[in-house]
Amino acid sequence: MKSRLNVVCIIERSGKILLGRKAPGVEPYPGCWLIPGGGVNMDSESVDEAMKREVKEETGLIVTKYDRMFFDEDIAMRKGELTHLIFLYYKITGASNWESAKPGDDIKEIQWFSFKELSSIPVPDISKTTYRKLGYIK
Repeated sequence: MKSRLNVVCIIERSGKILLGRKAPGVEPYPGCWLIPGGGVNMDSESVDEAMKREVKEETGLIVTKYDRMFFDEDIAMRKGELTHLIFLYYKITGASNWESAKPGDDIKEIQWFSFKELSSIPVPDISKTTYRKLGYIK
C-alpha cells in the first residue's frame, strides 16, 4: 500500500468554515465536502510551503496567519488504489484576500458552512472525527 503525506487546512472565519467539494468520481472522498488541502512534494517544499500552495490552488486564498494543530490518518481509495493518507492539520486564521475565495484545482465548488451545518452535509468520516475533536459537532 502506498502512503501519502497531506496538509489539510481548517479555514475558519466569523464562526464558519470553508470547505471544498470534489466532483463525483474524483478520489479520495468523491462528492464530499472536504477541508482544503493536498499532497506535500517532499523533494521540493516544506510542509508549511505545501500548506500555502494547496490553500492557494484550491481556494485562491493567500495565507498570512496559521497555526499547526495535529495529525491524523486514514485509508482511502486514491487513483484506484488503496492508500494510507497521513494528514497534517493547520488552522488558517489570516488571509490577505478573504473576499477572493474561489474553487480551483480538483475542487468543484467551495462554500462557507456554519458549524451546525457540518452534521448535515456529506463529509468523510475522518472529517467528522476532526469536527468532533474541535468541538464543531457532537
